[in-house]
Order: sequence, then C-alpha cells, then structure tokens
Amino acid sequence: MNGIRRNRRQAKAGLILLVFLGGCSMSLPEYPGVTVNQCRCRTEKGPLALAARPLTQKDEVKQYFGVDLLARDVLPVCLVVANTSGTSSFVVDRAKVSLAGGAQDSGDDKEKSKGETGEVIATAGAVALVAGPLVAAPVAMLIGSKMSSDAQMVQQNMRAKQLDRHTVSPGESVQGFVYFDISRYREQHPDTGTIRAELLELGSGTNYEMELTFEWRD
Repeated sequence: MNGIRRNRRQAKAGLILLVFLGGCSMSLPEYPGVTVNQCRCRTEKGPLALAARPLTQKDEVKQYFGVDLLARDVLPVCLVVANTSGTSSFVVDRAKVSLAGGAQDSGDDKEKSKGETGEVIATAGAVALVAGPLVAAPVAMLIGSKMSSDAQMVQQNMRAKQLDRHTVSPGESVQGFVYFDISRYREQHPDTGTIRAELLELGSGTNYEMELTFEWRD
C-alpha cells in the first residue's frame, strides 16, 4: 500500500512538474534587422560596405541565444554586407571570415579544436548542451528531457541566425551571425579584436579583403 501511495505521489509530482515546465518553454526572439550605418563597427571598399555588431555582453547574448555563449568561449557576431554596385554581385561566405591572428576555416558542421582559436566555427561545434547529465529518478528525467529540448532549441536558433554562403545582388543587403572560437583569442587581444572578411566579386573573380576592429566592452 505504501508503495502504491508513493508511486501515486511521484506520478502527481511529475505531472505538476511537466505542466510547469511546459509553461516555461524557452522562447528566443529574432535578432532585429540592422543596416550598415546603424553599426559602430563598419568599413567600405569600392561598392561594398561591411559592418559588424559583436555581442560582447552576457545579457544580450542570453536574450537572443538562450545561453551565455561567451562563458563557453563562443563569440557571436552579426555581420551586415551591403552591395551598392549597380551591376556586380558578390559572394559572402562565413568560411571566409576570421578574427585576425586566428585560423581561418569553417568546415560545415565539424566541431573545431579549442587550439584553433579565433576561427569561425560551425553551429554544431559552437553551442554547449544546456542539459546536465540525466539521472534515473522519473521526475529528474522529466527535468533532463526538458533541458535537452532547450539545448536543441538553442542549436536550432543558432543555425537559423547564422550567415550562410550568399550571393549579394546589386543594391542588396544581407545579415547573419558568425560564431568565433575565442578560447585563447581574448587573452591575446584583451582590448580590441579584428574581424577579417574576404568577399568574391562574381564575373571578375576579384577578392575584396576587408577588416573591422571592435572593442570588447562595446
């Protein structure tokens, strides 16, 4: 009888917890659209304008990504590319973006070594799981399941916000996030960081190399 009552109490507690967790589902907002002129960190070269908005504040990162990526040595940077040309198109690719002094390579969906600091990392390697280790108790398993679901949402959100390879047509502007491994980069560059990007002009095959400098305390 005591065992039956205990099981009923556990089931009731689990049901209440499940309802509570369902009401606390993570909801992550879209990052607002920005123009080049709205960014403090910007530069121009020929018909191209490049701007960056690094998210260096913990609260802002958690607001849009649901987890403190900075504490996990991941820096999210919103890049904006504007093409003012009337005839030429340009290709922007996150694999061609890096932090000065770091390796430059992306590799789709590969987890990068922490030794290759300063490089763009694919989403799968950028986000650490929100969920802790699952334990055997039924109620704790509900909590673990919910946390694991949130971790998946974080990763899906990062994928949705990331800058993919894109052809920027004449008069067009695009934006998206790139994620940098800063496991050692900030120690080596404590005051400012430098973003390098290489954009390809279609037709002529000309590469436009551009640099932006930002402050960590922005």
